[in-house]
Amino acid sequence: MKKINLFCIFILFCAFSCLENVDMPKERQNVALPELKMEEISDLKYNGATINANIESANGYKIISRGFILGLNSNPRNGGDSIPVLFEGDGTGKFSHQVEELKTNTTYYYMAYAVNSKGIQYSDISSFRTWTETPTVRTGNAQNVADGNAIFQGDILSEGASPIIECGICWSTVSERPLYNVNNTYISPDVEEHFSTIVSKMAGGITYYFRAFAINGSHGISYGETVALSTPPVWEKLPSFPGGGRLSPTTFTLLQNFYVATGEAENTDLQNSVWEFNPSSGVWQEKTGFPGIARKGASSFVIDNKTYLGFGTGNNGGIYSFKDFRSYLPNQDIWNPIEMEFPSESRGYSPAFSLNNTGYVVGGQNYPAYETLSEVWTYRSVGGSGIWTQKKPFPIPIMGGIAFTSNDRAFIGLGKCLNPDIYYNEIWEYNLQNDTWKIISTVPDDFKLAEGEITNVTVIEQKAYIIDGINQVWIFDLITEKWEQKSIMPGDLQPNQCMFSRQHDIFVGLKRNSPIFYKYRPFWDNPITP
Repeated sequence: MKKINLFCIFILFCAFSCLENVDMPKERQNVALPELKMEEISDLKYNGATINANIESANGYKIISRGFILGLNSNPRNGGDSIPVLFEGDGTGKFSHQVEELKTNTTYYYMAYAVNSKGIQYSDISSFRTWTETPTVRTGNAQNVADGNAIFQGDILSEGASPIIECGICWSTVSERPLYNVNNTYISPDVEEHFSTIVSKMAGGITYYFRAFAINGSHGISYGETVALSTPPVWEKLPSFPGGGRLSPTTFTLLQNFYVATGEAENTDLQNSVWEFNPSSGVWQEKTGFPGIARKGASSFVIDNKTYLGFGTGNNGGIYSFKDFRSYLPNQDIWNPIEMEFPSESRGYSPAFSLNNTGYVVGGQNYPAYETLSEVWTYRSVGGSGIWTQKKPFPIPIMGGIAFTSNDRAFIGLGKCLNPDIYYNEIWEYNLQNDTWKIISTVPDDFKLAEGEITNVTVIEQKAYIIDGINQVWIFDLITEKWEQKSIMPGDLQPNQCMFSRQHDIFVGLKRNSPIFYKYRPFWDNPITP
């Protein structure tokens, strides 16, 4: 680095000024000076940097000299008796100078200059700060935050005074300044300028604090700034169901929307109304009501984007059951009678599902005989004609309970028998080829059956989500046939509620005296790690 004193600079400037044409207008004198600007700094280190500039025009006069002025003062031209001047030759275009032996972790101010026969032109003032001897690290924002996962990332901006030997991410839900090997720590297998890790099974409804770190061989560890990530809540309260409380409705999913039909209102009046919920917009809309007699305990299944709804019970002058069925077309919002009348006795509370474009109804309760049934019937619509076919009976008489399918597999579970009074705790799987049923699991000892029966279930990625009689969420893995206990529903939700899912979200709610609905995010329902 070369230095000249301020007096020399002054003499140079005066000499160049004397060469100016005194008769030239001031505007032309200014235009005659070189045009230059600073460019981005490069190769910044803990003890040096490369500063860059560009002379865009000499304005018709040859560039005699060019270079930089560097100092600790915010105006490097006023830096004291002597001003460091970095000479970088002559001519137009881009030029640079590599500065070395600077102080670490220090701010320097600099500017470029260019000299032609008309005088000296200075650029705007820029600045940079040298790195520390320890590494300089930046923490990036969390990416791909979804389903209990997030990507935490960092960048090494400078290795400091010696090579990096280790880098990674540390995070905590308690400390806002997580520490290496004290809190959760990820160590990158390779030392690279950019590194990241996927943090999985994160808990919902809390804040995660994370920051990047790097360690060099001689001066120790450095951290990037802490970044906070607030995860979505596990349970999110939604606007209430506008149709009021509802007991024992039938529910179905059709064209990615959810439907609640029939049931018993808060005042015990039976209903035939139908409501549609759009999970994307969160809006409920009343549709054309079921044209049959108002009822509860109805059954429904979906074939070829058409819902078939029937059965159920009424209580006009005593409890009785129905055997009528109708089909619903959502795009036209109309109901039609089905092609073939159900050929057996009336019933209510029959578990139902669809498999291979065929509807199945299992068991049910016949009123007023109070007989719990075990019949299994299928319904198919072929060439405009409906066909009911009786299959082998279910191994036990059953009403209520849960029915669901996943990947061409069908299941019936829980439920009860009224005569004698028995509550079931098994999960049965259907063998389509042999038309047989077998028990694949029983609920865990901690699973509490409701005073009534568990009637609702939803499936995500071959896992059945079931809520027991004390509002405890359970997962039944259809692959491993293992049970997993999750969180408890909020206190204002009641047991035996409606459930349906859209992608990875579950919507839960609705009882006779409660129109409350929640969104449940099961993939965020994980234990908190400090």
